[in-house]
Amino acid sequence: PSATAVSVSQMNISWASGGSQDHYHVKSSSDGYASNIYNSTGTSTSQSSLASGTQYTYRIYGVDADDVESSSYASVSKYTLSDPPTSPTVTDGTYASKINVGWTSSVTADHYHVWRDGISGAGTQIYNSSETNFDDTITGSHTYYIYAVNVDDAENSSYISDTGSTDNSLPTVPTALIASAVSTTLVDLSWTASTDSGGSGLAGYKIERAPDLAGSPGTFAQIDTSGTNSYTDNSASTNTKYWYKVRAYDNAGNHSGYSGEIPELDYMEYATDGAAQTAYVSSGGALTSHSESTIKTQGSYSLKGVATTGGLNKKLTRTVGPTIDLSNKTSINFDIRASRTGSNIKIGIHDSGGTTTEITPNITSADNFQTVDWDISGIANADKDAIDQVTSELGSARHSTGDDCRSRACEDGLEDKERIVPVLGLTQNILD
Repeated sequence: PSATAVSVSQMNISWASGGSQDHYHVKSSSDGYASNIYNSTGTSTSQSSLASGTQYTYRIYGVDADDVESSSYASVSKYTLSDPPTSPTVTDGTYASKINVGWTSSVTADHYHVWRDGISGAGTQIYNSSETNFDDTITGSHTYYIYAVNVDDAENSSYISDTGSTDNSLPTVPTALIASAVSTTLVDLSWTASTDSGGSGLAGYKIERAPDLAGSPGTFAQIDTSGTNSYTDNSASTNTKYWYKVRAYDNAGNHSGYSGEIPELDYMEYATDGAAQTAYVSSGGALTSHSESTIKTQGSYSLKGVATTGGLNKKLTRTVGPTIDLSNKTSINFDIRASRTGSNIKIGIHDSGGTTTEITPNITSADNFQTVDWDISGIANADKDAIDQVTSELGSARHSTGDDCRSRACEDGLEDKERIVPVLGLTQNILD
């Protein structure tokens, strides 16, 4: 005899005829108590309203014309099909090289079959076990068909399915990395944010730093991560030059390429206007002591000047070494502070080829730093590819002896000190 589970609640039973039987009895049992389900001359029958995932045993007896059963019988046992699982969950774009497949269990299932990219028999069977979650190591997008299977290894043809994909898309490269020194031991980094289209979402950024080796970066090492497009390095050493680069990563573990290798400004904390300053600025007769006792200036390429009596049109020059290549750069910025408003100061950059290019910024607020963006796109590359000096020139000084003495006619009188404090970040404050 044979029995075939055709659903969660129906079983088909068949047998071969034989001997001198007049007809047959078929008895069914799932719990040891048999009940007669068939009394006829045929060789097949079915039983319905059964419990899912349950074993049924069938005994087939030959019966004579007097309705007396033979002492021997043939038997077969089978399980009905199991209820299908529910709630498939196929992770979409969460991982870079795998897809996690899961579902809610079927109480009556013994185990499960999972077929990829096709139903049972048409796709590829990739799972045969009793757990309700597994990882498929693969890339791309795929559909999964999940079947409940009974003890007899028979699938319920009612499957559940879901589609998911791996995230193999790299985040975009962070751009416009800018570093600015904010104190003797802190360096602020910022950059244009990356995006991630792969599905897992942008997780953050990895910040790497290298020491400077004669104008080139040494070995980079990751110093931290950041969840935003900015970071403060609080482990920097005073008067030290570093190189930084940043890359984005997503929740699937994909990494973008690096931002450009950006050298950070050297920086010096000036205790006074004495020897520490003269090591950085060539006075040319135009520098004197300044009344401020403590000045913190960020930016290795910085100028601070004071014009005194006879200091009209004096040019202060700062030698830059090594030279700075601004070719193909379109903009730089700098901070400047002066003791009065107006267009009285020129700031310049000098190329080793002999060309000085100047700008006259408008001071809008006295004694306050303001940021000036300088469009240098019109300067030929040959005139900005080796900047070796930064200059500052005071065009007119303010006198202290009355309104009439504010003209050039009072030039020989006692002049007030005109303070010029430009801070140019030519290494790092490059806008493009």
